Amino acid sequence: MKSVQTISSEQFELLTKFYYLLDTIEEGLEYIINSFDNIHYVERDRVLTDIILAIYEIDSARHLLISFFSQDVSMEERINRLDSIIEQLDKLDFVLLQPVQLEQFIKRDLYPSFIRWKNSLQQVLKRYVTH
Repeated sequence: MKSVQTISSEQFELLTKFYYLLDTIEEGLEYIINSFDNIHYVERDRVLTDIILAIYEIDSARHLLISFFSQDVSMEERINRLDSIIEQLDKLDFVLLQPVQLEQFIKRDLYPSFIRWKNSLQQVLKRYVTH
């Protein structure tokens, strides 16, 4: 296992917020999945919009994460797998025009891809944000 580099309080705050933002996005996706079977989950569209915005915000801050892990090529590769999530989000406009396909798209494509990406990042981030 690689030793953990010393980080500043600002870096710690960034990594911690990012770590927990990934959990929040996961919870949002789970809310959307549950909304397909439970009519009481009425905020699906708002939650989906929030998830999309959060992922695009992560994309816009990606360079900060990559610069932090500049000595770790495997982490840079993990971070850049965000491109596959964004490619899926780009398909979402088309899927939203076909509501019957939305459930399958979220359950079979977007959610599993996001979870794989999230888990691979959090595996490394955990060393920095948890004690």
